[in-house]
Amino acid sequence: MKALIPAAGLGTRWYPLSRYFPKEMLPVSNHPLIHCVLDEAYQASCREIIIIYREEKRIIKEYVETEWQKKKDVVIHWLIQSEPKGVGAALLCALDHVNSEPVAILYPDILHPIGGGVAFLAQLYQEYPAPWTGLMRRQSGLQQAAFAGETALLEIGKALKANIYKVNYAHRDEKIVGYGTGRVILPCLDHWRGRKFVENVNGEIDDTILFDSLWGNGVYAAELPTPIIDCGSPLNYRYRNPV
Repeated sequence: MKALIPAAGLGTRWYPLSRYFPKEMLPVSNHPLIHCVLDEAYQASCREIIIIYREEKRIIKEYVETEWQKKKDVVIHWLIQSEPKGVGAALLCALDHVNSEPVAILYPDILHPIGGGVAFLAQLYQEYPAPWTGLMRRQSGLQQAAFAGETALLEIGKALKANIYKVNYAHRDEKIVGYGTGRVILPCLDHWRGRKFVENVNGEIDDTILFDSLWGNGVYAAELPTPIIDCGSPLNYRYRNPV
C-alpha cells in the first residue's frame, strides 16, 4: 500500500503565519506535525510515500530528508504542485505514480494517536479490501464532512471492537453517524483517470468532487481511536494540542 499526503495547501486559516511557516511543521509533542503523520503511514506498513508540496514549503522536504527518513526502509516521492488549486488537484498529481494498487490518503493537518488513523484502517482493509474512511463522533462544531448510514454487519468489526458502517454523505433528515477524520484507503485510483473535474468558483478542484461518486455508491467506515486533533486552524490547535 502506498501513502499519499497532500501538503501543498496555502493554509489560509493560519494566515499570516502560513505565509512564512507551513502548518505541517507546527510542533506537536516533540516533533513537527508532518513527522507524526509520516510515522502513522509507516506504522501502516506504507513503504512508498508520495508527498505533494509547493516549492515555497521546501522546509518540509528538508526536514523529512534530514530528520525523519534516515534509517527507515522507505521511499518518498516528492511532487510539486505548481499552483495551489485545491486538495483535489493535489491528489490528482499522484495518478502517474500510482498503479492499480491500494492507496492510503492522509491529510497532514490532522493528528491521530499511535495505532489509530490509517494504521487502524489498514487492519480493516487487510481483512475486507474495499474503500474505507475514518469517522469520529462529533466533539465540536468545527468538523466538516458529515456521513450517514447503517451499521454494517462485518465480523472484522467485532474482532477489532470497531463500529463499522456503510455510509455516504449525509442528507437532510438522515441520521449522522460520524465526521470525517482526513483518513481514507482506496483499493486504487483508477476511477479518477481520464475524468475531467470541474473547478469551483475559486478555481480549485475540491476533494469532495473526487469522492462524490465513491460516497454515492457507499463506502465502509470505522470510528477511529481518539483523541483526533485537527491542526488546520489556530483555534483547534490552541485548545486541543496535547503539548
